[in-house]
Amino acid sequence: MRPPPQPPLSFADDSPTVSFASQLAASPTPPPTPRFLPGTRFGDRYRIVELLGRGATGEVYRADDLHLGLPVALKFLPPHLADNPDAISRVRNEVRVARQVTHPNVCRVFDIGEVDGHSFISMEYVDGEDLRSVLRRLGRPSREKALEIARQLCAGLAAAHEIGVLHRDLKSANVMIDGRGRARIADFGLASFAHELPDRAFAGTPAYMAPELFAGAPPSTRTDIYALGAVLYELFTGRAAFAAETIGELRERQLSPPPPPSQFVAGLDPAVENLILACLDPDPSTRPPSALALATVLPGGDPLAVALAAGETPSPETVAAAGGEGLMPLPVACACLAAIAVGLLAIAALNTRVSMVGLAPPGKPPVVLADRAREIIARTGHDAPRLEVAYGYMVYAQYLDHIAETDPQPDRWSRLQSRLPRPYGFWYRESPGQIVPVRPASEIRFRDPPIDLRGMAGVVTDDDGRLQILEIVPPQRDASPPASESADYAPLFAAAGLKLEQFTAAAPEWNPPFATDSRSAWVGRYPDQPDWPIRVEAGAWRGKPVYFQVLEAFDRPGHELTAEPPSPLALLAKWSTVLLLSALLVVPPLVARRNLRRGIGDRRGAWRLGGTVFVLSLVSWALRTDVLAKLDHSETLLSVQLGLALLTGLVSALIYLALEPFVRRFWPRTLISWTRLLMGRVGDPRVGRDVLLGAVAGVLVIVIQRLEWLVPTWLGAVSRVPYGVSDATLYGGRKAFALLVAPQFLAGPLVILFVLTVAMLLVRRRWPAIVLAAMFLMASDAHYVMDTGQGIALASAGVEILLVWTVILATLLRLGLLALASAFLFFNILQTWPLTLDTAAWYSGTSLTAVLVLALIAMAAMAVARGGVARWRRSALAVW
Repeated sequence: MRPPPQPPLSFADDSPTVSFASQLAASPTPPPTPRFLPGTRFGDRYRIVELLGRGATGEVYRADDLHLGLPVALKFLPPHLADNPDAISRVRNEVRVARQVTHPNVCRVFDIGEVDGHSFISMEYVDGEDLRSVLRRLGRPSREKALEIARQLCAGLAAAHEIGVLHRDLKSANVMIDGRGRARIADFGLASFAHELPDRAFAGTPAYMAPELFAGAPPSTRTDIYALGAVLYELFTGRAAFAAETIGELRERQLSPPPPPSQFVAGLDPAVENLILACLDPDPSTRPPSALALATVLPGGDPLAVALAAGETPSPETVAAAGGEGLMPLPVACACLAAIAVGLLAIAALNTRVSMVGLAPPGKPPVVLADRAREIIARTGHDAPRLEVAYGYMVYAQYLDHIAETDPQPDRWSRLQSRLPRPYGFWYRESPGQIVPVRPASEIRFRDPPIDLRGMAGVVTDDDGRLQILEIVPPQRDASPPASESADYAPLFAAAGLKLEQFTAAAPEWNPPFATDSRSAWVGRYPDQPDWPIRVEAGAWRGKPVYFQVLEAFDRPGHELTAEPPSPLALLAKWSTVLLLSALLVVPPLVARRNLRRGIGDRRGAWRLGGTVFVLSLVSWALRTDVLAKLDHSETLLSVQLGLALLTGLVSALIYLALEPFVRRFWPRTLISWTRLLMGRVGDPRVGRDVLLGAVAGVLVIVIQRLEWLVPTWLGAVSRVPYGVSDATLYGGRKAFALLVAPQFLAGPLVILFVLTVAMLLVRRRWPAIVLAAMFLMASDAHYVMDTGQGIALASAGVEILLVWTVILATLLRLGLLALASAFLFFNILQTWPLTLDTAAWYSGTSLTAVLVLALIAMAAMAVARGGVARWRRSALAVW
């Protein structure tokens, strides 16, 4: 500390205007005749150690609490006030108010008592001295120490203001500096709740009282801010802000700002000076609105830490102001970009061994298979006009599940490419009228709408064009005579890659989905596969085939399916999911309503999120729908989809509105870049940094999953069903792009944050809440290991779930919500798009599109993380 200057001091520094303004250490030397001598036992509980100070309103002693074995401070009323009802009432008020404020930077008050006519307050003993004495003895502290004390004073005062307590007598003599150098606000003798100010609200120490108090205005948080500014002035300069001999002179000087602190302290940070002068502004409306806002402006401060330490819920603006600029160093940014590139290559390489497109690449592109389907229909003699056509790829999930259940060989998946049936299907349908789907998603499928209009035709082939299903709807009314000859099914057998003569006739068992006037059936096997029996059912109308289906051993009629008893893991996953969905539907609307009525919650952010989800839902639907060009039906379906998109956006906004205030209180650092983005700060380096780091996390999750799939095969065990891809990506075009803009990547992170926050509300401790949330989330994901069987595969899948959720939760808690949303975006794309290194594959263009999209996102995020356009513009100007 520097040698003390000689500031002009007068009565105005700490002279109270009312008699009841206590001073914990007003007298540097004990009076000669203390009321209690050291060693005196008091009330069978306390033993007096020494007199700490004496003021106009009483004496403060250090004592030992014999019951608890702790040192305490006892504050006694002076004898002439011992029987004064007003004085006793003020003592009780001090205890009542001060006990509400619990904070490391506030001296705690324990209780009030009376023994042998002596009224006293027991409070925390602070081993140190008051700030005024420190400044007089040692002078102003170093810049770093002054900033540390200033932040602590802001935190302590903010804790009082948070619960509505006004200190009303904040001054350097009422700030204790303990043995560790920590500041503690003391003496709440004049404190009161803002909503119950006493009749004599004009009270305090003149040098620290705001000008409006002299004019009769009521105390407020801004009058405390004024007093805090006066204390900070002393702290940074070692001088009183205003020196005067009379109250009238003091009032006159307070109408103008004090001399700038830099006049007395060379090199003082301009931000600190401006802050102090703003606190001492005569106009209360221009002062900082709160002690927390004051702390956010102090150099080197952490506004979130200050808010949390004060027991406050930081505002969205405070959250956005935290975390610094977030500018990412160039080596780190390049390392992230390289990690993403290496990860994408690794995933494409691993897909050759762990994904369906790698183990059994789709044979022919959709356009070729559509021509093949038309050729098959033409062989039947079907000649109805073709007004509309629709087609798409699909994966036989039932077939893959059957292999997982019945084939225990470790190489069962590698044999998919050389066996029949193929794991892929291709559906095609044509109609003499418009094909309008029934489902709100407005996507045409093989059974949506039903094939029931005269002249409609549907075909399912495998990815090599082998016929699996043929359906041609005959007329509902037909007066033509039955055919004299049976239908010729040999061309359809040939289209299926089978030979009719190698099959044995059997009694029909499967009814066609529409009327036929003849039915036939055969049983046989695939060529060169004697272990795989199949059944063929067929039907004809007036001698023409209208129904043909190749049935596998695992095929069951849909209305006759019987569910097997679910396993314990399946039940756990089911009920965890049901509980989560129920909570998401019930809790957020109620809590959001409460938050709206109380005026808390980031409304602007909630509506922006809801609007984003609404727009993305609508755009995604528009890209994948098949009805926008159908004037007769698009209006109705568009209205339905508008309602669904609006509902989705509204639910998202309500969830966020209900969740966000709790997240700001429990997990505020998860919202820093997210809040900045919602505020429109797209070019903020922190936003780019978190998007880039989230992308690395998303790629890492996929790499973990792919590697885990191989672990059982390395150990000689069987692996679960290979990873598939979305049908839309194999279809390509606009339907593939619909996956890119779908808002699901926003829903997942919000759900995870919801579970974390609920866990925190239940257990009230950070790490137990994280563990509880992780267990619940992993339980709801337990269906992921349902098909892994036992032993090594099950253990390996369990380890995968543990690793994946560790990455997900670490991304959320360490990087934030925006980073997790970025991770989910990358995760969803890499999980559903067919990444491949085979440039000759017909879907390699789709693979390249996914890589380009991810690369553009990553490079844009890197540019923003490095300072964005503004940085490059400044660099260019500097060179110029």
